[in-house]
Amino acid sequence: MPAQDKQRRILPLFEHLASLTTAVLPPDERNPRLRRLGRLRRGTLFSCFHNEHLIEAQELFETLYAAWDFDDFIHLAEQARDIVNEGLFVYSVSVALLHREDCRGVTVPPIQEIFPRSLHPLRDHQPGHQGRSQEG
Repeated sequence: MPAQDKQRRILPLFEHLASLTTAVLPPDERNPRLRRLGRLRRGTLFSCFHNEHLIEAQELFETLYAAWDFDDFIHLAEQARDIVNEGLFVYSVSVALLHREDCRGVTVPPIQEIFPRSLHPLRDHQPGHQGRSQEG
């Protein structure tokens, strides 16, 4: 499958992640390889510097990396999207995409496009910034 076709299948995984519900796919409906995932609640801030977060991210990465083929990878990622924390999902899928041989040439959207409401320019956080720039 050409990289362009793979890219078209990957991009929907990263759309509307900031507006996902807190409801998760029930364990009995999950692929058995994803049953242990979902410990970090959705909506919680993910950090790879928290050991518990990193452990779950590593579990998801290893599952995605070990997928039998690209179609299996997509199927697992689609299910994981409805199970795991959204930040953890982006991190693990991005790392798996970078390392899988069958994902060469496939790129991840910029983080500001994935979570547009989470990233603001620094000037938006500085009180009085607008007034100073108009005076000076």
